[in-house]
Amino acid sequence: MYLRKEKGKALLSQMLLAIFSIIFKPFFFLSKKEIRFFEDRKYWIDNAYFQYLYTLEHRKDICCVYLNQFEGKQRTFPGTCVKKYSFLHLWYFIHANKLIFSYDTEPFYFNATWVWFKRILKPFTKLIFLQHWIINAEIPTLRKSNTEFDLFICCSEQEKEFIKKWSWYDKELKVCWLARLDIPADINTTRSSKTILFMPTWRINIGELDSQQFMKTKYYKKINEFLNHPPLQNMLEKYNITIKYVIHQKFYKYKDLFSNSNKYITIITNLQERENDIAYMIRNCDALITDFSSILFDIWYFHKPSVYYQFEPYHYSWTLNIPFRKLFWPVTTSVHQTMNALQTIITNNFKMESQYKDRVDEFFSFQDANNRKRIDAEISSV
Repeated sequence: MYLRKEKGKALLSQMLLAIFSIIFKPFFFLSKKEIRFFEDRKYWIDNAYFQYLYTLEHRKDICCVYLNQFEGKQRTFPGTCVKKYSFLHLWYFIHANKLIFSYDTEPFYFNATWVWFKRILKPFTKLIFLQHWIINAEIPTLRKSNTEFDLFICCSEQEKEFIKKWSWYDKELKVCWLARLDIPADINTTRSSKTILFMPTWRINIGELDSQQFMKTKYYKKINEFLNHPPLQNMLEKYNITIKYVIHQKFYKYKDLFSNSNKYITIITNLQERENDIAYMIRNCDALITDFSSILFDIWYFHKPSVYYQFEPYHYSWTLNIPFRKLFWPVTTSVHQTMNALQTIITNNFKMESQYKDRVDEFFSFQDANNRKRIDAEISSV
């Protein structure tokens, strides 16, 4: 039901944008400034937002607009921000010279209708895809036949070669890395404890279950088993460590099913608060536990240790880019193994082991906090 609703909204938005484009597109040619429209997924500030901030600060010759998808008035942003499906959203979207977005499953951008819409009604508008995470598996929606990107930002030469298999041309793929990785860590001299993020990704086959069905899944049981494991709770108390369990956005409707009374474990249930923004939590944590999420690449970029806790098989039928998944991490399949891996991280004082650090430095093309500058130059060139 939820998916049908989202597809219905996407179809309606496509029809509205098509009608508005036919009527108002002539005004596009009267604009004195280039308009760049930035968009992330719902409830997340991501690469588009951080690129928007850079443009707002460094490119006074550009009119930049950010789509605010947070509910109510919980979040405010600098510059020109518009609400989804508002008149200003439609106006700026239609008249934008460049549409810049970070997420790869927005129905409007990734289907045959959009390809038709782009070719017929927005031929002068450039599409720039900044990515959400580094791509480590074959994603059908990102094949060239399903999109009309003019610029596809990549994170490494290895990733670029992998993406080229989906019929992209070399000139359309540019290695710049991720905009959000430029943000500095928060300076907090009073923080005495270490923080570990626990961020298992979603599962494609259980997202439409009701609460009772979801609680019977291996996914739910394994997460609860880990969070309520007595030796884990003893370890956290002994070493003064906090675990933040971040529920995946696609499973946000199940947030009330997870509970824990341990003061060293926090379950993140409100992604609309600034301190719970994923980019900031990644930047300020000390280590990460996940299963299959590409969030690991952010952690490695900052030379932070991680554990790859695979408590069940990979849930996609898509082909994994296996070379990526042999590089940087210890893999565990049980709570006991995960506890041992955490103990190693604690013993090493939350420093990445040298065998992984060397591979990280070889893999990443840039680690200089100039990702947004490179991206801006590429955007300006299309």
